[in-house]
Amino acid sequence: MPKIDLGKVVGPTGETGARGEKGDAGDVWVPAIDAEGNVTWAKNAGTQPPATVNIRGPQGEKGDDGAPGKDGAAGAAGATGPQGPAGPNTVSTSTSTNITGILKGDGKTVAAAAAGTDYATVAQVNARAAKPTTVTLTLKASGGAAQTLDCAGTVVDPLAQIISICPRSKADFDAYCAAGFFASVDAANRITFTGKSAPTADITVDVGIQNV
Repeated sequence: MPKIDLGKVVGPTGETGARGEKGDAGDVWVPAIDAEGNVTWAKNAGTQPPATVNIRGPQGEKGDDGAPGKDGAAGAAGATGPQGPAGPNTVSTSTSTNITGILKGDGKTVAAAAAGTDYATVAQVNARAAKPTTVTLTLKASGGAAQTLDCAGTVVDPLAQIISICPRSKADFDAYCAAGFFASVDAANRITFTGKSAPTADITVDVGIQNV
């Protein structure tokens, strides 16, 4: 008898089978971190989740400073400030001037100093440095109680020179004192002797003149 191929024959779905038994719990890899920051792994067959672990390490050391950045663009010019106080009025070796010679100041301005007035000339210095001079005079018995005699070198200014009157001898000294003479310079190159009375005899006196 010939064989007939009917293909795959599918029957109706059967009933659901019974539930199988629960399988064993699988292994879990649990991480752990030590004080140095190393992470290790361990197999854990438990069913509880692992505890929370902070894997953030401690603050690291401060790093080296970086290279400075480039300068920024120049800012806009600021407003002009108020006028400052006047500086000291000083004169130095770099001060320009059209004045020659020695300078003098009056607390406000500077001007040329006048020779002989603001400073001593060479002639004045030499005159004051010169040795004292001596002039010999004679007061006459016939000249009265007031006698004016020529005496070269005397000046009226009492601060410009020192004048000393010295009777020549003891007899001259006694007669000079007895007459009570007082000497004064009332005009240049002259000396006036004023006494209480006329001398009883001629009196020789040496007049010393010292410029100061």
